[in-house]
Amino acid sequence: MKKSSSPPLLGLLSPCSALLPKSDTAVKDRWDSFDSARATFARIVPYQTRASEMVQMGYDPFSNPAVTILTYADVIRRLIPPTTIDSMKLNRGIVECVSAHE
Repeated sequence: MKKSSSPPLLGLLSPCSALLPKSDTAVKDRWDSFDSARATFARIVPYQTRASEMVQMGYDPFSNPAVTILTYADVIRRLIPPTTIDSMKLNRGIVECVSAHE
């Protein structure tokens, strides 16, 4: 009866992982906790806070990976309810954003 050579072969391959490249991916954003992000968000006043102020608060999609620019289709997909729900019950800002078609 012939013995299997698999166990010794596995022992030879395990050191190969040390030869493979290693990487660590960490996403850094401005906020160190959810409460910190929530406090910053609470400072936004709809129809009053300017885009430049938003950038100063950390809401800059070009420097903060936690901030995303939504397309019109993204807004529709995420915020517009099914036709069974009255759209007039939506927040005024959402209705105006969708109506602008930008």
